[in-house]
Amino acid sequence: MKTLVLVGGGHAHLHCLEQLKNDVRNDWRVLLISPSPYQYYSGMFSGYTEGVYSLDDIRIDLIKLCQNIGVEFSEDAITAVDANAQELRGANGAVYTYDFVSFDIGSQTAVPEAIKNHALSIKPNYRFPDHLVKTRESVHPVIVGGGASGVELAFSILSWRKQNQLSNNVALFSSTDLLVSQGAAASKKIETIATQKDCRFIQVRGLSLLMKITSQQAQAIVIRNQKSYG
Repeated sequence: MKTLVLVGGGHAHLHCLEQLKNDVRNDWRVLLISPSPYQYYSGMFSGYTEGVYSLDDIRIDLIKLCQNIGVEFSEDAITAVDANAQELRGANGAVYTYDFVSFDIGSQTAVPEAIKNHALSIKPNYRFPDHLVKTRESVHPVIVGGGASGVELAFSILSWRKQNQLSNNVALFSSTDLLVSQGAAASKKIETIATQKDCRFIQVRGLSLLMKITSQQAQAIVIRNQKSYG
C-alpha cells in the first residue's frame, strides 16, 4: 500500500479531501498533517474580528473531516524533509514515511527578533483567534501594515471596540499610503474613510523599527527618526 501525505490543511488540500470522499482507493493510505485540528478561513477574519461571525463559522474541523472521509490525521508541524529517504520529521519527533507528499502550509510573518515576544501576528492562521482577542482588548491596539489585511483588521477592531464601549484609539501604521497597490484614488478614499471612522493613521516613510519595549508595562512605537508614539 502506498502512502500519500498532505502537509497542511490549506485550500488546495481541502479540495483534495473533498474529491477523496467520492474516490477513495483501497490501495492508498492518505495522511493529513497539520499543527492545528482546525483550518481557518482568512477571508472571514475581519467579520469575526468585528463580531459578525462566531469561531465555528470561520473554521473547519479537520479531525472530523478526515474521519468522515477515511483519511488519517496527525496534529503536528513538519520541521525537516529527507527526500532521499522519503521521510518527514515532525516537531514532536515523529517520523512520517511517504511515497508522495504535498505541501499546502500557508505563510508566516517574519516578526523582527527584537519584538517577537511582544508583537502578535495573524499568520499562521490558526493563531489568529487568540492573538485577535489580545489585540482588540489591549489598552492601545496598534496595527502595522497599510495593505488590505491591515486596513480591514484596524477597521474591524475599531468597530468591535465601539460596540463594546471601549476607547476609539486604534492606530494604523504604514510606510506607504493605505492600499497603495490599488492606486492613488483607492488610497485617498480609504484614508478619508479612516479619518471619518476616527482610525488614527500614521504614515512613516521607511518604517523599519516597529516597536521599542521600554518596560513590561510601557510600550511605544519608535520609528527611524526616533519619534515615539505611545
